[in-house]
Amino acid sequence: CQPDFDDIRFTASDGETLLSYWIEEKVDGNYAIVWVKIPSIPANPDTAIIYIYYGNPTATSESDEDATFISDTIEILTDKQLSIWGYCWRWWCQCPEDPFNTYYEDSRTEFILFPEDLTAEGKRPVKISAFAFYTSQKHGRPNLRNFRIRLQHTTQTDLDGWTTTGWTLVFGPTDVETEAGTWETCTFHTPFYWNQGDNLLVDISRDDDNWRRGGGMYVRITGRADQLHGTYHDSLYSWPYDNAPIRHRHDFVPALKISGLFRNYIDPEPSHGGWGSEESFPP
Repeated sequence: CQPDFDDIRFTASDGETLLSYWIEEKVDGNYAIVWVKIPSIPANPDTAIIYIYYGNPTATSESDEDATFISDTIEILTDKQLSIWGYCWRWWCQCPEDPFNTYYEDSRTEFILFPEDLTAEGKRPVKISAFAFYTSQKHGRPNLRNFRIRLQHTTQTDLDGWTTTGWTLVFGPTDVETEAGTWETCTFHTPFYWNQGDNLLVDISRDDDNWRRGGGMYVRITGRADQLHGTYHDSLYSWPYDNAPIRHRHDFVPALKISGLFRNYIDPEPSHGGWGSEESFPP
């Protein structure tokens, strides 16, 4: 095939019906990791045959993630108890590390999402384009100033100190305004591709110069100790607050909707059976 893999094509077992595909990663002249959209795999026999074609020197790539995956918005962890995180009464506030709470000028929260957390409605995200958070109370300040979301892959299963390197900034810094009882969608300026194996580490922060009591979001209680931790302060530290003390640890994560491109998922997943013999065309 061409060194850049532009000529590869996939068909169904009839050798004619073209299948959508997406090249996730490649090194020209060496290898390519390719996702192929197979319409279905029968229960009996539990196999599907596809063909790969290559060798056309004038072909151009037809790699297309939008045609290969499912565009959707899915709420995760809906089987877990819904609860309120931050909330302010007249004189005091509960859990001011909540990213939607403005009782302190600044806040930062980290939490882990496991593969099973990211699986919902028989789908798993491949390309994450937005998060939406469920607002329980409107913030006291006019908006959430310099709101940021950062993501990275991790093998951590619980949180200790702050993670200071390896982040991808996917949203912000920008000012966000919420309303109680609504989902606040944060559309990423840099989509994030989840590798399907590691856990997902999420970091949310605010950076303000004033405070006013009010604000909160809903959470899903997972029961996993130290799945989330957070801090808050009044401009005592500079963003990203790597030196700020961790003030609270929780067994919950924000109630969350994920938008992007998804793939179908079952457990156990189908496996690759093997390669057939190579043939030339015309024979």
